[in-house]
Amino acid sequence: MLNSYANTLKEMYQKPRNVVDSFVHADQSPYQQPLIFMIIGAVVVVLITTLITSFDVDVAGVVPEIENEQLQQLSEQILITDVRMSTQLFPFMITIFLVPMLSIAGMLFLRNYTEGFYSLLILNSYLIGAIMPFLLLLIPIWAFSGLPLTDPALNTNIPGVIVGGAGLWIYKNYFKASDFLGWIRIISAFVTGYVLFILLKGLASSVTGYMIFAIRRIAEVSGNGV
Repeated sequence: MLNSYANTLKEMYQKPRNVVDSFVHADQSPYQQPLIFMIIGAVVVVLITTLITSFDVDVAGVVPEIENEQLQQLSEQILITDVRMSTQLFPFMITIFLVPMLSIAGMLFLRNYTEGFYSLLILNSYLIGAIMPFLLLLIPIWAFSGLPLTDPALNTNIPGVIVGGAGLWIYKNYFKASDFLGWIRIISAFVTGYVLFILLKGLASSVTGYMIFAIRRIAEVSGNGV
C-alpha cells in the first residue's frame, strides 16, 4: 500500500493524466484508487497536525460583544467551529467539499477538455489526495507564526495558497496548458471551485456550530432540571 501511494503521488505531479485515465478507462489501474488515496492522506495529516499543534481557539476580543449572552455564546461557538474546520480538520473539509466544487467549476470552464463530470471527479479526487502532504507545511506556520488561529492569514489565506499552488501545477500538467487562454481557463476553474468551497465550508461550520451549541444548551437545561 505504501509503494502504491508513493507511486501515485509521484505520478500525479509528473504525468497526472496517466493516473486519471488509467482509472477511468482501464479495468485495473496500477495506481491507488482515488478515494483511498485521499483518505490515507487526510487521516495521516490530521493525526500528525493534531499531535504536534495545539488547536485551542481563543475567541476573546475576536467576537464582538453582544448583550444577549446566548447569542454571544452561539457566535463564539460558530467561530471556534469554523477555525477548527479551517485548520485541524482542513484535510477532511477539502476531501468532502472541494472535490465536488472543483468538478462543478470544471464543467463551466473546462468542459471541452474533459470527458465529463465523472472524469473531473476522478481528477479532482486524485488532485486533493496529492495536495495532502503539502499541508504539513502548515504545522510550523501555525505553531511559530505568533498569530492566533483566528487570524484569516492562518486559517484561510495560507492554506489557500498551498492548495492553489499544488493544484494548479497538477491542472497545468493534466490539461497541458501552453497558451494564455488555456491558463485563464484552468485558473478560472480552480479559483471558482475554491470560492464555492469557502462558501460551502462556511455554511457547514455555521450549521455545525449551531448544532453543538444547541446540544450543549439542551444538556445544561436537562442537567439543571434533574
